[in-house]
Amino acid sequence: MSRLTIDVNRLARDPSTVGFVHSVCEEMIRRRRHPGDLYIPDDDPEGDQLSFHKSEARVRLIFGGNQSGKSKAAAQEIKWWMEESHPYQRTPKAPKIYILSADYRTLTEGVYRHLMGANQQAAILHEWNIDKIGPAAAKTEIPAFIRTKSNSQCDFISGEGNEEARRKIQAAAVDLVVIDEEVSGILWKELMARRLAKGGRVVVAATLQRSEEWLLDLEQIAITGDEHIHLTRLKTKRAVERGHVSRDVYDEMFTYLSEEDKHVMLEGGSRKRQGLVYPEFCKKHICKPFEIPADWTRYCGLDPGRRTAAILWLAVPPGEKIVYIYREGYFHGLRYHQLAKYLKESEGYLWNEKEKLWTRTDRTEHIRVRWIDPSAYYHTASGEPGIGTLLSSDYKIFCSPAPNDVHFGIEKIHQLLQVGMDDQPGLKVFSTCRALIKEFGTYRWVEDKGSTWAHERKDAPVKRNDHALDALRYMVAAGIMHDVSDDHIQKMHFELEKGLDMGKIASSTMKERMEAWWRKKLSQKRGSKTGGPYIGGIGNG
Repeated sequence: MSRLTIDVNRLARDPSTVGFVHSVCEEMIRRRRHPGDLYIPDDDPEGDQLSFHKSEARVRLIFGGNQSGKSKAAAQEIKWWMEESHPYQRTPKAPKIYILSADYRTLTEGVYRHLMGANQQAAILHEWNIDKIGPAAAKTEIPAFIRTKSNSQCDFISGEGNEEARRKIQAAAVDLVVIDEEVSGILWKELMARRLAKGGRVVVAATLQRSEEWLLDLEQIAITGDEHIHLTRLKTKRAVERGHVSRDVYDEMFTYLSEEDKHVMLEGGSRKRQGLVYPEFCKKHICKPFEIPADWTRYCGLDPGRRTAAILWLAVPPGEKIVYIYREGYFHGLRYHQLAKYLKESEGYLWNEKEKLWTRTDRTEHIRVRWIDPSAYYHTASGEPGIGTLLSSDYKIFCSPAPNDVHFGIEKIHQLLQVGMDDQPGLKVFSTCRALIKEFGTYRWVEDKGSTWAHERKDAPVKRNDHALDALRYMVAAGIMHDVSDDHIQKMHFELEKGLDMGKIASSTMKERMEAWWRKKLSQKRGSKTGGPYIGGIGNG
């Protein structure tokens, strides 16, 4: 290969050549120092932009305090997608990108400011890659779109006028949706449909001032460990440490903001904790599913409403340091015979069509006690028996009426949620128990009439989003423990192995509790101190 030689002395005598070479060198240096190429994502736990960029989850949430770097990270992600130069993952060719915010002002102050800079200064998009900038949108400085020479395009969309904004994004297929700050749930639903054709991905960069319900739902799913939703929180404190934010202003905000506002505006949290019955429930209480050992004691809790029914299974290991919710059932409009079938199949029983009974298998679980809402045994005014009576009479599923003091049960759950000296709580929930986890994040005290969550509020929880939590409360209030010495259990296992009818050998422990409860109710009705004969609805077991 021949080497190019340059006569420097000759070039130096030609001013036009020197000027040309000098301008080329200056341009090369400028491009090498372009703001879009100087970005180094932070990997600190309180400002972890790096994990956000590396995540290939379908939905990436980057929640941050004010000036914490969330918009910068989102804008950099857009740049890498548009220029097909992502350093951490593969992106599609010529992607179609929607950038959406509540209004154009929010876009101007957020993602757009980073992409195009102030007066074209500090813009992170390489201007030499831009092919066309669309007309200004709605008398603003923001263009309707930006298109690159490689045919990538990002459209800027305002969420003002929900229905009008929704129509703007209909019938489009996108590769990436970037939501800059909070938008309404109506737009979120429409954006989800726009992703169907290309399997598009979503980035939400926001400070959760309003804490929209759809964002709280996504946050809750992310906390469960769902691989399809990645959550990053950026704290303003980290931006102060890196010199991006005034320490004096930060200290002033930290002094005068309420605890909730600090959580939202400085730490990237949400307002979901406001008024929650169980505000301490967090990621530490959620674990990945595992096989429950055979020697753990198991319980079941039922809240069998006519419209919504919830069932939970709880396991207590030897030592009883941590108890586990390992399975849930959550149904709407389920008939009692369907509920019974689900219970039996979930616990490993097999239906014997010939004998017309449920038989035990090698995977059948032994449930020490099934606790149920005591109202399940009440008869209606028309004489219709409760579902607890029907389950026991027709399916030999014996359930004990649980204590139903709401505040006592809530306090017992609070005790289990407390984190001990070993940094572990007393209760863990399998990540597959989605309904229970969601209820932990939505179950609130009744709001007072002053429209604020104040200490004057009514001392009772809102009777909504509580079915799974009620099932948990029944078990915890009634008492759960690890038990290996119950003679009734040992006898039942022996009889089961002989293949006897399940309906005739149900746990006498459950049966005795039910009998005691029915005797108490009967004695109260008759005004008797000693009680009368047992009349409970446990069938002929």
